[in-house]
Amino acid sequence: AGHLPPYLDGVEVEVAPGLPLGLGPAASYEETRLFLRPGQCLVLVSDGVVEAANGKGELLGFERMRSLAAKPAAE
Repeated sequence: AGHLPPYLDGVEVEVAPGLPLGLGPAASYEETRLFLRPGQCLVLVSDGVVEAANGKGELLGFERMRSLAAKPAAE
């Protein structure tokens, strides 16, 4: 699992903490519903994204991820 909260227009969305998916058949999960307006952008990432490193070994990190989440995909 390792999924982080999603970003809505570059702002982290508060969601209930939970166990990794598929942990057990009796597990229950809290739902969060988001309603997007035209033009809004929802970005879902895993921990592997923020831990990705460039050629210099610098991690992408949360701040850069937040910044990227606020930009259109074409950028």
